[in-house]
This record gives sequence, structure tokens and C-alpha cells, in this order.
Amino acid sequence: MRIARIPPTLAVPSVGALGRGCAGLIYPALYRGCLERELNAMFPQSVPIGFASGRAALATALIVAMRATGRRVVVLPAYTSFSVAAAAAVAGARVRLCDLDPTTLDFDRDDLAACVDEQTAAVVLGNLYGYPSDVADLDWVAGRGALLIDDAAQALGAWDRGKPVGSRGQLGVLSFGRGKCATTGKGGALLLQDPALRAHLDHETARTASRGLQELLVALAARLRSNTAAFGLLSRISGGRNGQSVYRPGFAIRGASASSQAMALGLAAAVARRRETRAGVARLWMGGLQETGTVVVITPREESEPAYLRFPVLTADGGARERLSLALARHGFAFLQSYPTTLAAIEVFRRGWCEGRPTPSAQRLAERILALPCHARVMPTRVERASWVLAGGVGPIGEPGGGLGSLASSGA
Repeated sequence: MRIARIPPTLAVPSVGALGRGCAGLIYPALYRGCLERELNAMFPQSVPIGFASGRAALATALIVAMRATGRRVVVLPAYTSFSVAAAAAVAGARVRLCDLDPTTLDFDRDDLAACVDEQTAAVVLGNLYGYPSDVADLDWVAGRGALLIDDAAQALGAWDRGKPVGSRGQLGVLSFGRGKCATTGKGGALLLQDPALRAHLDHETARTASRGLQELLVALAARLRSNTAAFGLLSRISGGRNGQSVYRPGFAIRGASASSQAMALGLAAAVARRRETRAGVARLWMGGLQETGTVVVITPREESEPAYLRFPVLTADGGARERLSLALARHGFAFLQSYPTTLAAIEVFRRGWCEGRPTPSAQRLAERILALPCHARVMPTRVERASWVLAGGVGPIGEPGGGLGSLASSGA
């Protein structure tokens, strides 16, 4: 098989950012608070607090919600990053998985209404692949005493109805890992919309931080992997796990490291530039795939401006996705199944933390979705070639065995 040459995601730290990261190791006090200042520019109505990772920030958000409400149940999307499940496990939450609508990637509204009750501490918005979840009809969640957590780990730079995604709930979460929209090696942040929630934080834990050698090495590796030839070699060495989500709940909750703080300088401007780049690539995918008849393009809501971490499409069924994945891999596209299962399929997570609830549409989504790369290394010629591959895959949408008609008949 040809070595993969197109990374599934791409967040490249600049040479200047890497230099500042080195300086942060030596002079940590010099860069203290840089991340928070950058986030204040992006989220002026929020109180930002830096963490060592996005999942640490999400675990903290869940802990704050449970303490503030005196409840333990949290509602998560049934299909999302495995790091969300890991954060819930570290927080010690009782998880209720909510089914999704495959045509929007958002919560199934009827199932969400059934999930939220007097035991619910929080509902976590997925914002899957950078597509903003809709909050316009979710005022009733607060009416039932639950908090809304706007998890923008995949949606840094996205907007919805004039608000930056991450600021639409009582709590918000951001991530700056190497597979996100912008990176500081590792790192994340918690956004407080209500300053009173600060009383429920473990302040010493949030302040505990390293100098950040590991974060700097991860950022260096991210820059190396941005080279298509280097990525192809590394993907072969790593055994094909690039771009795939892994369930790893064994992490500590710490504050943002000194090197991550230093590399965060200029983050707001970098996020804006990269969102424009990704939006341009998304338009190429949209134009190339709308008329293929073999995949369903998931169209974002008109009121939203996605971050386009990836460009998701739905195939007719699991078999069609496998055939198309193999065909695209021969043209340099690989690692297109970032979340191979629903969270309920992670056995150790289900046994330890989940309530047993059926989520059939999320299961069908997990079997059918392809997450196409949507970054600066995806040239128009690549999109044209991939669109040609996808056009020759399965029967037209609406015919037996084909895209949208198949999804509708299966109840997705």
C-alpha cells in the first residue's frame, strides 16, 4: 500500500512559536498568562483558565458542573472523540449517552429531551468536526437545572449566530492539541461564562504546571509531520494510528505549561487565518462532492461558520465506506475514520461509567462517516481526484443501497 501523504488534520506551529516555546522552558515567568490574554481577545465575555490539555479542561468543566448542581449525571454525544469519554471517567461522572441525527451531527432532539432530568448536571455539546451544534432551542436545559458545556475542542475559531463557539454555555472548553485547529503542542482551556462558577474550581490543581518540555517536543513533531513525505514515513512507522481517537483516561489535571503559554502568543490571529484556509478547502469539497450522488454532504446551518476541522460525508453503508476508504488511500488520503465506534462500544468505559441506553442512529453514523482532511495541504487537484474516486464508489443516492435513501430507510 502507498505511504499516506496527506495528514488527516494539520496544525503547524510557526518557527517563531517554537522559539518562544524554547524560551518558555528557560524563562517560564516571562510568558505567564500569555494564553489567557490571547483567549481574552477571542472570548471577551468569558473568563479563561489554561490547562495542560483539552481533556483536562473538559474533566474540570464536568467537575465544576457536578459541584454547582449537586448532581452526577452528564449527557454526552454518543459519537464523538474518545477523549470526551476519558474526561468523563476522570471527573467521576455518571454518563448518559444521547443519540445523534446523522444528517446534522447534532443531538437527536427527542432523545435529548429524554436524557435530561432532575439528575442531570450538564449537557456537553459535541460540535463534531468543527460544525457548531445548535443551541437556539436548548433554553429548556437550564430550566431543568442542568448546565450547558460548549465543548469547542474541535471547533476553535467557529462562530454561531454571532458568538464564538465555546462561549454559548455556562462553561466552554478549548483544545490546542496537535490534531486540532491550532496547536501549542498540547494544552487546553476552560471558559467560564459565569464567574461565580470559579468557586467550584480546585485552584491549586489549575495552577500546577510543568515547564513544558513534552509540549515543545509534540509541537516540534507536529511541524515535522506537516511535511507530506515525513508524514507518510511516520504514518508507516506508527502502525496507522494517525488521526484515530484513543481512550486514555489515565491523565492528571494540571495547568497550562510554560512552553504552551509562550507558544500561545499570536494564537488569536493564527486561528482566524487558519479558519479562512479551512473554509476555502471546504468549499472545494462542497463543490466537488455535491453532484457525485454517492455520498451525503453534511451541510452546515446557515447561521453558523464552522471551523472545518474535517469535512464529514456519509456513505451508503459500512461496506461502501470501506471500499471508498481503500480507494482514497491509494491516492494519499488515509486515516478517514477518526472515531471508529460510538462511545458505548468502548467496553471498559461502558461498564464503568455509562447508563445502558440504545443509540442506533449514532451507531449507523459511526459505520458510514468519512472525515476528509480540510487543511492547507489539501490542494484543489487532490480534491478533484478524491471527488472522482468518491463518484465511482456506490449506487446513486436514493437508489437501493445508495446514500440518502439508504440512510432514511434505515431510520438514521
